[in-house]
Amino acid sequence: MQWLVGLLGIWYLLSPWIFKAASAAMWNGIIVGIIVAICAYMFPAEKSFNKWLGVLTGIWAIIAAFFLTEGAGYMWNNIIVGILMAIAGFGALGGNK
Repeated sequence: MQWLVGLLGIWYLLSPWIFKAASAAMWNGIIVGIIVAICAYMFPAEKSFNKWLGVLTGIWAIIAAFFLTEGAGYMWNNIIVGILMAIAGFGALGGNK
C-alpha cells in the first residue's frame, strides 16, 4: 500500500499545475507532494512513521482543501486525494502487502 501513497504524493505534487492553483495552494501541493513521494519511495517500508505520514498528509490535504484552494475542481481533487492517502496510509499500517 505504500506505493499507492507514493503515487498519490506524485499526483498531489503535479495537480497545482493541472488545476492552475493559486500561490499558497501551489506551494502546499509542491511541498506536501515531495514529502509524501520521497518518504513513500526512499525510506524503508518497515518504518512506521512513513505509514503514519500517509495518514497525516491525507488529513492535511482534506483540511487544506477548504482553506487554500479557490476552485471547486482543485478543492475536490485535494479532498479525494486526501481521503485516498489516509486510507492507503491506514492500509499500510495494517501490514506489508
